[in-house]
Order: sequence, then structure tokens, then C-alpha cells
Amino acid sequence: MRKLLTIYSLFTILYSVAVLPALAVTFANPIKYGTIPQVIDAIVNFLMIVSIPLLAGAIIYGALIMITSAGDPKKFQNGYNTMIFAVIGFIIILLAKGIVMAIQNFFR
Repeated sequence: MRKLLTIYSLFTILYSVAVLPALAVTFANPIKYGTIPQVIDAIVNFLMIVSIPLLAGAIIYGALIMITSAGDPKKFQNGYNTMIFAVIGFIIILLAKGIVMAIQNFFR
């Protein structure tokens, strides 16, 4: 029993000393933004860049649905709704950018 306790104590001491060099390691921040508002601003800017081509594509798609409806009011309405929802989504993204800017200016 005494031999087992000695071996256990020896391993405990060795492993506790082996951990000490690991505490000296510092990690660089992989994110290039330092604060949460900067991260949110970067996300909103990314959404702005991506949403403009998507808006154009959705409007063209809705217009094509309206053109190819061949007089069917249901298909025409579907194309119209596609265009309206695309514009509403873009307005929401614009409002998000405005809200982020307003909050940042409020806390400065």
C-alpha cells in the first residue's frame, strides 16, 4: 500500500509540474475584430454586400414568373409576391444597418 501511495504521489508531482509550461502559452485572437459591436457591424456589412445581388436576382425571378404566367392570375400573383418579399427583406437589412449605427452612436 505504501509503495502504491509513493508511486501515486510521484506521478501527481510529475504531472503537475508538466502542466506549468502550458500555462505560459498565449493564444492570438483568430478573429480580427476586438469587440462585439465590431463583429455585429461586420456581419451587417456582409449581409449588405450579399443582399444586393440577391435582391436583383429575386426581382428578376419574380418578373420572369410574372411574364411566363400566361394570363394565370395565381402565377402572376406569385411573381408579384416574390418581388415584394425581396424588397421587404432588403428593407429589413437596411434597417438593421441603421439600427446598428444608431446603437453605436448612442454609446459613444
